[in-house]
Amino acid sequence: MLDYFIAANREEIIARCRAKVVTRLLPVALATESGHGVPLFLDQLVEALRLGSSSNPQIGRSAVQHGHDMVHDRLDGGQP
Repeated sequence: MLDYFIAANREEIIARCRAKVVTRLLPVALATESGHGVPLFLDQLVEALRLGSSSNPQIGRSAVQHGHDMVHDRLDGGQP
């Protein structure tokens, strides 16, 4: 059930996340083009929910990568 809700509202969830990001003191773009960040997390979450999996190691790996990229972007002054 939750998987259907997330899948059906995926674009709205991403849009709301983007809206929150732009209100930050130092906004960092949502990493949609690079294939990770909120869009990837939502896809992985839907997959885990549909499979009935209690954990998904891919979520952890992509979260680490996204965090690394965000830190790198901040160190570079937000430049890609």
